[in-house]
Amino acid sequence: MRGRGDLELIAIAAIADLLDDAAPVDLAGLSCRWDALRSKRGKMVTLIIHGAADPGEIYATVMRLAAQDGDPQPVRLDTLNTRWPPKGFMLEARACRRGGWLAVSVLRVLGKTLLAWFIFARGRPTGGFDPQRYRREVVTNTDFCKHDETICFVIDCALDRVDSIRAYVDQCASGHTFRYGMDVSDTALMTCLVTSTADSLHVHFVDGGGGGYTNAARSLKAAGRVAQAAGSA
Repeated sequence: MRGRGDLELIAIAAIADLLDDAAPVDLAGLSCRWDALRSKRGKMVTLIIHGAADPGEIYATVMRLAAQDGDPQPVRLDTLNTRWPPKGFMLEARACRRGGWLAVSVLRVLGKTLLAWFIFARGRPTGGFDPQRYRREVVTNTDFCKHDETICFVIDCALDRVDSIRAYVDQCASGHTFRYGMDVSDTALMTCLVTSTADSLHVHFVDGGGGGYTNAARSLKAAGRVAQAAGSA
């Protein structure tokens, strides 16, 4: 999508000129104001599993392994931290400028994030916004697992569990015809889409730090090429 990825994916994501209305994309509510989520267990593990006959069973087993040392969900109250200015404020400013002056968008984002930082630091309801309730909702409204033909998820687990998880998934993959990709990092990153904080209309998406899903996808594709070469031989 950024012009330097897989050519087939670029072609799928391309918008035909006849369908492009040339209007600026509305990215209102899109932000990444939380600090990187630092593992409290050991490492953040990003997994992509494609083609498994029963991906739900594999997911459940991986979660059981990871949960032996505590909640493996990467977004928890103890991993949510804020700072000012947020690390991704320039990304948010560019996303929300909608053709206007970048400097104005930067000042607007800095002003909003300073007010938000103060409210979270104070920890008390302000103007109908309860920061403690919002933090709890962030945990429950986070999409850390995507489940269809391909299952993708990010978990926080102890170092010794990483090897156990890798060994389990590798054993499953060798006994069945599916591929997987795995990436291990110290942190995870969260991107937020907030429509209304008052009405709890917000959803949050997680990726492994340093390009977790991208690295896992590369590993998955490499496994596919190896399997194809072995089949040809």
